[in-house]
Amino acid sequence: MREAIAEAINRQEMLSSFFNGQGTLISGPFAPGSWAYNSTSRPLPFNPERARSLLAEPDTSRRDGVMEKDGKEAPLSLKVPIEKETRR
Repeated sequence: MREAIAEAINRQEMLSSFFNGQGTLISGPFAPGSWAYNSTSRPLPFNPERARSLLAEPDTSRRDGVMEKDGKEAPLSLKVPIEKETRR
């Protein structure tokens, strides 16, 4: 499920739209320069077709457009932290 979500989101478009293209696409939760950042790991590419195929695997299903896993609804939400800068 995590891999499908990662490939279903066009992070480059989000970076361009939300942050005026300023920033770096990373493959995990840690920023470059952090001791925990893994510089050998690469972000998954935007690939909505592969995301759909991953979500179609046997342990997931759809009912009325809602994804289910193991008979339970799988709600998803996307939060994008955008720090608003105050200029005077």
